[in-house]
Amino acid sequence: MRDTYEQAIALLETARNARARAQDLRKQAAQAPAGIREYKRDLQHIEAPPSPQDLSGVSNGRLASRIETATTRLADSQATLADLRDQLTRLAQRPEAARQELADARAALQSRNAERSEVPDQSALLVDAQRARDSARREALTAEIDTLQQELGSLDPRQRELEARRALTQARLAHDTELLAALQLALGERQNDTAIELRDASQAKLSELRTAVEPIASTAQRNVELANRLTDITRQGEALAQRQVRQRRRVEDIQRRLNLVQRQLQIGGSSIALGDVLRAQRRELAKPKLFETRGETVAGEPEIASAELMRFQLQQQRV
Repeated sequence: MRDTYEQAIALLETARNARARAQDLRKQAAQAPAGIREYKRDLQHIEAPPSPQDLSGVSNGRLASRIETATTRLADSQATLADLRDQLTRLAQRPEAARQELADARAALQSRNAERSEVPDQSALLVDAQRARDSARREALTAEIDTLQQELGSLDPRQRELEARRALTQARLAHDTELLAALQLALGERQNDTAIELRDASQAKLSELRTAVEPIASTAQRNVELANRLTDITRQGEALAQRQVRQRRRVEDIQRRLNLVQRQLQIGGSSIALGDVLRAQRRELAKPKLFETRGETVAGEPEIASAELMRFQLQQQRV
């Protein structure tokens, strides 16, 4: 008996839902004409995409923001259009199935009205429960029949409303597509102009740097030449220092020989010829030509003082 009442409650809930569905269908059918008029009005108010002249005064940041907005709106329109196409497809396929369901529901209601569920020798409580279940079943079938009738009757207005909404969505989609293309073109031209300006500025800066590099390169070349000259002068200075060392050694050697002769003259007497030679060598030592560049060596010069010295030594031995 409890199960019977639970079945009755479930059937009553089904009937309530069916009646709510039927009410919703009646409301949609009643509002369809107004919706169609609104969609057509919105369709006529769709503006043409802006021209390049209209976008000439828009900043790059504003263009980028509008591109992002148009991209989002375009994606939403595409999703809405796909959903509308699915609804129209299902709506076109629904009448045949709804008519079959309506015929089945009417046949079930007639069969339920004709049959008797009471069984003799049952308790009064069980009979009441079965009656409640049968009544709920009939109510559910009646509500289902009403819902199917409302669905079939509202198919045409609902379909026309969906078609009007689809036409509006398609127009908005086309508008957003053209708008997005115009915005991207304008932004691309701006970026292209900016790139050209940057290129020209870079070329001008490069020319300026090249012009500034030329004096630097000339100065560097001059520094190289001066460095080469300095190297040559340093090399010549080293050669002159070496020649000065050789001349100094010659002077020291002559000075030693002169001192030796002076000591010998002090010991052995004087010689007029030798004195003349020594005085001549002293005069030679006083001249600056000893530090000039000469190709002769000390060994190659005439040894006049040495010859006079040897002759003086022989005279001393004879004495």
